[in-house]
Amino acid sequence: MPFLSSTTSAAVVFGLASAAFYGIADALSGTVARTIGVRRAVFFYQLLGLLVLSVFVVYSVFDGRLTTLPGARPMVWALALAGALTTLFGSLSFSRALSLGNAGVVAPIMTCYGAITTVLSVLTGEVLGAVQLLGLFVCVIGVPLIASGVDDDAHPHAIAHARQAVWWALLSAAMYGVGFWLEGHFVLPVLGTLPLLVISYMVGTMVLGASLARRSDDASRKPVPRWAWGLALTTGLLGLAGLTSIAAGAQTGALSIVTVLSTLSAVVTTVVGLMRGERMTRWQWSGLAAVMLGVGMLRIV
Repeated sequence: MPFLSSTTSAAVVFGLASAAFYGIADALSGTVARTIGVRRAVFFYQLLGLLVLSVFVVYSVFDGRLTTLPGARPMVWALALAGALTTLFGSLSFSRALSLGNAGVVAPIMTCYGAITTVLSVLTGEVLGAVQLLGLFVCVIGVPLIASGVDDDAHPHAIAHARQAVWWALLSAAMYGVGFWLEGHFVLPVLGTLPLLVISYMVGTMVLGASLARRSDDASRKPVPRWAWGLALTTGLLGLAGLTSIAAGAQTGALSIVTVLSTLSAVVTTVVGLMRGERMTRWQWSGLAAVMLGVGMLRIV
């Protein structure tokens, strides 16, 4: 008898693949944001996602899988827009945090968005099990441990940037948590996954495109080296590969396994950061372990 069923094995593979893709993408995002700018970086990712998604939509129409647009009340569309704007601000905050601090510190803090979503779900009537409540408590303990490891002997500018990165990471977790709660609780059950993704990428592309267009004559911006656009493309494709892995894993019917394993992306990000010369204290390692454990417990259904 095999140790794991074929369905479970496939879910494990897709979950780990998602963690690897997202983890490497997050580790590279800081360099991209510092080189081409936070807004341009996020705009590039949004535009790339919209283009890839548009190809899939066209294919689905011609293949007969998509024949009609989902019908929904105006309030649902309004909440979809609100969720898209909130998650967009989360992406901008996360990119800003990565541009300022160590990816191994920023990524685990952002991963705690699940705790925000959980709290909001409880406030709107969802009942949690003992394991999920314990996971929420563990996350609350882990985040301060990660944030506490600022090197007081470092240069004052480095200390300031590290502390700013923590606050931006906390803001990104809050924005992602609220946005995913809005989308998952009110929008996804009505519109479905594909329309929700289209709305999210369209809103991000339009809002950031308009913002960048207004500053197109800003002479203070430094020219961007060619390698930075190649790195941005690689980072964007890795993010889309992570999303595709989660979507493919969901088709196996073992979504809980896929989502729990995908949270290991923060560990991958930390490992890549260490390979690039970043350092973490023992307290931060303890906080990372606590956050990963807590987030995994939150996602156990």
